Amino acid sequence: MTTEAIFQTQLIQKAWEDPSFKAKLVRDPKSAIQEVLGVRIPDHIEVRTLEEQPNELYLV
Repeated sequence: MTTEAIFQTQLIQKAWEDPSFKAKLVRDPKSAIQEVLGVRIPDHIEVRTLEEQPNELYLV
C-alpha cells in the first residue's frame, strides 16, 4: 500500500468516526489534512473533496 493510500484511508476512517471532522474535511480539506496527518499541502496544490451518494460512483 502506498503512503498516499494509507493517508487516504486514515482520513476516511476519521471522517466516518467524527462528523465534525468530516464537515471540516469537505469545507477545508487542507486544514483538515494538516490537523490529522500533520502534513501541510502547499498553496499551489488544489485539494477537492467529494462525497459519494448511494447512487453515485467516482473513479479517479
